[in-house]
Amino acid sequence: MMMTIRKYRSPLPEYEVESTGIRPNHDWTFQMKKSVIIQEDEKAEFDCFVVHRSLNEPIIVRWGRHTKIIAGATLHCSKLTFESSLSNYLNMKTYLRPVSQKRQTVLAKLELLWFNVNVDILMKRMRQTESDLHVLQWRHGCEVVQEGDEVKFSKGISEYGYDGENFLSFDNKESQWVTSVDAALPTKRKWDNVPILNMYTKGYLEKECVDWLNKFREYDNEELRKASPPDVRVFARKSSDESKLKLTCLVTGFYSEDVTMTIRKYRTSLCENEVESTGIRPNHDGTFQLRKSVEINENEKSEYDCFVSHRTFKEPVIVQCGN
Repeated sequence: MMMTIRKYRSPLPEYEVESTGIRPNHDWTFQMKKSVIIQEDEKAEFDCFVVHRSLNEPIIVRWGRHTKIIAGATLHCSKLTFESSLSNYLNMKTYLRPVSQKRQTVLAKLELLWFNVNVDILMKRMRQTESDLHVLQWRHGCEVVQEGDEVKFSKGISEYGYDGENFLSFDNKESQWVTSVDAALPTKRKWDNVPILNMYTKGYLEKECVDWLNKFREYDNEELRKASPPDVRVFARKSSDESKLKLTCLVTGFYSEDVTMTIRKYRTSLCENEVESTGIRPNHDGTFQLRKSVEINENEKSEYDCFVSHRTFKEPVIVQCGN
């Protein structure tokens, strides 16, 4: 969300404006308030310019609409209530308080409306009919790099795809939209003609997105500190070939997916093409499990072990068949 106070449609410098910053409301939405002291006879020259992803276009509110005078001639921009869209996509029950079902439904309907409207615009622009299926996709986020104890912005992503093809993407360095598709040019021109929208997109990718990513990393690390180490088990059962056993290694109850498990013979890891793996799968309690199996000769089971490493282990766990 970006909000600026403008005079003659030109944004005031940040150092001239008093800001509360983004603050939480009682219902888990957020608000922001900005103020500036002005001459009373100049109030008609000011407006409040607000950009948010849920708006089809910026909102411009002039003095006298949704404003309040406090302590004389102080201009206060309207407080805009907005949701953190990340809570729609991340299941962090103990970190982000769940939004009510009613509010989630409203958010979902708004997003659905935005996509429906824009798919309709694109279909008309490209002279397509409703008899075929059309898909509009949006992907946005950020990549960071670790430099010592700091996490720094590396790359921003905000791109649209239409019917499985690249359609429009944001060039973070140049602060403009780029496309090689003729049908996307009207959208590119429209968005580039509102520089503050591009400023907001760039600012979100470089700052707000990184801040959110750091919050989630902190949450992930905290969960790992609280988590118990995963359980490692090894067992052998009769194979379909009566002369062989099916040896299985199971590691279960871990949260972070960066687990390494190998079946070894004489402490030498077997090649992956010799081993059957389920891949990492979810458990019912939100943890994960991984299972690997191999057929062995029954009289050789003491020669095998299961080697597991995970961030919660001080050192790798090695379990032999039968232990």
